[in-house]
Amino acid sequence: MRIGSSRAQAGYTYFGLLLAITVASLTVSAGASLLGNEVRRDKERDLMFAGDAIRRAIEQYHLKNQGNPEPFPKRLDSLIRDPNQPGVQRYLRKIYRDPMHDPELTDSGPMSGTWILILDANGQIVGVRSNSSREPLRKDGFPADYVAFRQARSYADWKFVAAGGTPAMPPR
Repeated sequence: MRIGSSRAQAGYTYFGLLLAITVASLTVSAGASLLGNEVRRDKERDLMFAGDAIRRAIEQYHLKNQGNPEPFPKRLDSLIRDPNQPGVQRYLRKIYRDPMHDPELTDSGPMSGTWILILDANGQIVGVRSNSSREPLRKDGFPADYVAFRQARSYADWKFVAAGGTPAMPPR
């Protein structure tokens, strides 16, 4: 019977256990980071879909209301039911929420739900943008209408402005 041998073996076992825990922690950490990026990519796709849908709805509203004194909507709800048209005229079924919305941020711009509204000189909505200051993962491969998004430093720089709409002042 060797007494010293089992103590030395216990030290190696303890060291091996610490090494295994360290490797497992690093693996879980790397996996969580990759999963976080995948979730953000999904949210970026949702932001592109929702922002583009609202932009197109504003353009349709504008086409239908060109003869009116207010050719752009004053509220996003007008895209669900156009108050200027007889009957029910819908450009959207619902107002999509900003998937990148950061409730911690405050912004001096007018907001509707979670979107920052881009207004013209008459206070009519010509577009929307996110309030998120996070840097986008996506840097390329945008549709032709959104090539300016390549230079975006934050999701708030992804501005979905309707054709024919002129923002009152350049949106941030």
